[in-house]
Amino acid sequence: HREGKAWVGPGSIVLATGGGRGVTAVLVEYLMEAYGCTVIALGRTDPDFLPGSLRDLDDAAFQKYEPQFYREQLAADRTKKIPDLKKLYERYQASRELVSVMRRCKPGLYEYVQCDITDEAAIDRVVENVLARFGRIDLVLHGAGVQVSKILPRKTLGDFQRVVTTKLGSLGHLYRACHRRGIHKNVHFHLLTSAFSYLGNDGQPDYGAANESMNRLAGRLNLAQPGSYWSSLAWLGWAGIGMTRGTEYAALAANRRLRGITREEGQHIFSDAIAGPPASPVNILLAQGEVAFYHPEIVNDVLAAAAPKHDPEEGVVEWAVSAGTMPFLHDHMVRGVPTVPGSFIIAMAADAARKLLPDLKIVQFERTRFLRLVRAYEGRPGPVRALSKVVERVGRETVVRVQIVMDFVHKNGTV
Repeated sequence: HREGKAWVGPGSIVLATGGGRGVTAVLVEYLMEAYGCTVIALGRTDPDFLPGSLRDLDDAAFQKYEPQFYREQLAADRTKKIPDLKKLYERYQASRELVSVMRRCKPGLYEYVQCDITDEAAIDRVVENVLARFGRIDLVLHGAGVQVSKILPRKTLGDFQRVVTTKLGSLGHLYRACHRRGIHKNVHFHLLTSAFSYLGNDGQPDYGAANESMNRLAGRLNLAQPGSYWSSLAWLGWAGIGMTRGTEYAALAANRRLRGITREEGQHIFSDAIAGPPASPVNILLAQGEVAFYHPEIVNDVLAAAAPKHDPEEGVVEWAVSAGTMPFLHDHMVRGVPTVPGSFIIAMAADAARKLLPDLKIVQFERTRFLRLVRAYEGRPGPVRALSKVVERVGRETVVRVQIVMDFVHKNGTV
């Protein structure tokens, strides 16, 4: 931190988008408990949407009831579709989570306002109302977000716009509402972004771009407005909270050897972040699991600097993939195109590892993933590179990560 007091104190007024559910709700609960802040939480979820029969179920009973819910709905109307019923149950889940947060929060310190945060007029009315009642806004905690995880060609324009607008459009509405009333230089804007967006996450190009845009905005506006400050904190996935609550993230995390942040850990990290004006407006959280899997560039890594060096640590092996250089590809056709077999790709990885560390013996392959077919289009030879890197040395064992990459060559020759 730079010198200066904490963002908030007793009686501070916090406007929190997405503050009724997920990660943002966990953080606003901490603000109320630790500082006695008053929180105005904004969101689209309707707390009254949850049927009375589901209101008093605990978490285990609610999860257990889901299959029965589908059976009951289909028995009553066979024309209903499972995807539609899943969306309905997700709305029940959202309403139930919001009701639970409202019950836990201290009376008088937490207020939930249901509104469409992508509607500029609605946001303007909220800001006007808060200022009329409390006279100030000390912190805007922007945590609202939605995502639709699909590769870009399968994503609709409507999905793309909804994801980006929820993040960026609503932030613009909030800032302009504060600017019109001349309070924008007295408000700390803190933006919840994503470490996985910074690293590049599967199926989330729009969500990642929106988060990275918010990081860049925090850095730019922090310099442009002396006296006020903006900051962003890019979170790792949480354990069972927010967008990483489902089994999909749990399976992905297990495959990549990642671990979710617990509620207590997240609140501890947040308490450090708000202890004073941040030394850097943009902050990206990374744990050892993410560093080992994604291999981001680390500047001034104290632990790495202290570790003994083993040379070489990285290597590159390149092949020219074509039916001419690899005649056997004519015997492995996929939709009429010569295609490199998966077994040969594994052999390429082994060759790269052996050239990096010729004195060591390969004893096993693990966590092998095939993401794309390696095709050998006629007239379009494509170089394929194997990037090998030592990622761990424990005793007599060495783990080498090999990534096979290639250029996309269009039929017109453009790479």
